[in-house]
Amino acid sequence: MDTSLYVENYINKLNELNEKNIKEFDYKLKEKLPIKETKEIISYKEMKDFTDSRKKYYQQNTNFENEEHINIFENNIIKTDEIELNFYDLPFEKKMDNIFDYMKRKKIKLNCDMNIINDIVNDNALLKKYISIDKTYNIINKVSFFKKLENGDYNIVLENSNKRTKKKFFTKK
Repeated sequence: MDTSLYVENYINKLNELNEKNIKEFDYKLKEKLPIKETKEIISYKEMKDFTDSRKKYYQQNTNFENEEHINIFENNIIKTDEIELNFYDLPFEKKMDNIFDYMKRKKIKLNCDMNIINDIVNDNALLKKYISIDKTYNIINKVSFFKKLENGDYNIVLENSNKRTKKKFFTKK
């Protein structure tokens, strides 16, 4: 297959298509586009020249003598504004805000009054029994006194009446 003939036919077809579109859609050209000369590209040589010039540019711009050496393990260089708070040491209002935030995240709709849990929120020993905290994000991970009802809403159940018993499958008779 002759590549030059193929390219010429391809260009002619494109030009015919362009002229057809100009007539069909009534385009008005400001001026004719100049015809560019085609030249063969020697890709290996051009890429080699490009990479060589890039290497020279970066070699000129890098100077390690003037840079400051920092030991990141020596001092605490990375300072964050995060203050690690213990959930159980927070005041009552903040604890309730965190519980409401958990309810929003989990899309919990309650059927009962939230005042039932006021005693639990004030007593840290009981609170540790019912609420687990995620250590990395310092947010509530699970609240065990929210129980889902059949209709999809939630209710507050404070007493765990479900006592689990171990079933022994392999017993001697």
